[in-house]
Amino acid sequence: MGSGIELFFSYSHKDEPLRDELAKHLSLLQRQGVLSTWHDRQIAAGDEWAKQIDQHLDQADIILLLISPDFLASDYCYDIELTRAMERHHRGDAVVIPVILRPVDWQSAGFAALQALPKNAQPVITWEHQDEAFLDVARGIRRVAEQRAQALPSPRSDRADQQAPEQAAQEQIPEQVPAQAIAPLELPDGQVPLGSPFYVQRPPIEADCYEEVVKPSALIRIKAPRQVGKSSLLARILAHAENQGYRTVHLSFQEAEEDFFETLDGLLRWLCASIANALSLPAQLDRFWAEPLAKKQKCGNYLQDYIFPQVNAPWCWGWMKWTECFPMPRAPVNF
Repeated sequence: MGSGIELFFSYSHKDEPLRDELAKHLSLLQRQGVLSTWHDRQIAAGDEWAKQIDQHLDQADIILLLISPDFLASDYCYDIELTRAMERHHRGDAVVIPVILRPVDWQSAGFAALQALPKNAQPVITWEHQDEAFLDVARGIRRVAEQRAQALPSPRSDRADQQAPEQAAQEQIPEQVPAQAIAPLELPDGQVPLGSPFYVQRPPIEADCYEEVVKPSALIRIKAPRQVGKSSLLARILAHAENQGYRTVHLSFQEAEEDFFETLDGLLRWLCASIANALSLPAQLDRFWAEPLAKKQKCGNYLQDYIFPQVNAPWCWGWMKWTECFPMPRAPVNF
């Protein structure tokens, strides 16, 4: 028996084992024709993955948010799927259900006002028996699915074929798309904002960068022609690092005047002052530059003795346009 109720899994791939366990508990609902489920692992080879996700997300009756630290840290889950899901929920087109898989601070997230599963929003992995947690989730989903099924319009009777041509024509006119469902246009200039539906994912580049950036002493070099999205990708890498508890510093060498590039001392002083400014710290350059040391020694002491002790967390630098200094006629060769 087929079902008109479709359930969409929004989840981080790192939670795939938990998603599979939940799917087992929903299998009886599928056998009974109460609902059908869909997730991105069902995308066939050769299909456009983003198009398939958008299609199923836009037609789902129930959208499960499988909440975990990795879900909240995922730009695609949080900024794309969650945003669209909440839009459909507020319009009444779908029901969004958060399922708390693992402990995480989610109470101030955009879905915090929604009733979460399992009972008391207790994370699934903290239950003594996880099957009991998934049973509670499955029962909650069954109730919602049955309510949605009752609200669906009944099939047309055979007399519908005898409608007047004018009435049939009117029914074929598509409904007007609500204004709030249309993403506002953005000028095609500069960085694409976080959460923008116009940012184009390029798998597996984003996932590889997100995995690499949280490794100690990681170095990621983004090299590409102009206007292909380097700054937009860097912004998302830094946002991911920040979600993982890193302090981030985003500097653009394009903001520095040409005078700073004439000497190594000027360039290093500008770099140190810019880092302090990004961290909302007073520069205090004179305290470290007064000593009769080599310029690179002064810079190293400034970072180790002043900046690092005040950053009580791992941190991540993002440098944009750092090659701007090399075409300068008097560029510091020791930088």
